Amino acid sequence: MDTEKIEFARTSIKKSANFTKDPLIEFIILWIGLNALYNDGDDQENEKFKRYIQANKAIIQKILVSHKEEIRSLVELIYKTPQHSRIGEYIKTRQSFLRPDSDDSVLHFQQLIYKVRNNMFHSEKSWNKESEASLLKILNPVVKDMLSLMIKSYVG
Repeated sequence: MDTEKIEFARTSIKKSANFTKDPLIEFIILWIGLNALYNDGDDQENEKFKRYIQANKAIIQKILVSHKEEIRSLVELIYKTPQHSRIGEYIKTRQSFLRPDSDDSVLHFQQLIYKVRNNMFHSEKSWNKESEASLLKILNPVVKDMLSLMIKSYVG
């Protein structure tokens, strides 16, 4: 892995700490750091991300175990918030991430967070600041930990 990309990802984590009161900006900064690690060519964005997550399956499974309660809270919030109904419909049959030892847990987690990413970046639904903030306050620590572990896997 390119050391500049690793340093960029590390800097993204540091910068995100300045925006904890604005969860959307914090999420965007963290995602940009993650993007620096998974951007490996000219494929579609979702394919690059999927490939990267699958290649780092052990790290993602560790995240699923260590953040099990946050992920469960995230799913509950998605289902009870009309704002996130499209995400809820999408993940109804993709919830093995709630069982980290399941064969599809990493794939389904990748699909969940990518769907959230798309909703944040592309506003695929109506906008409600409080709903977005609630969702991202739960997800941001998970993404931050994931990014940290990915960086550690490169630098030891």
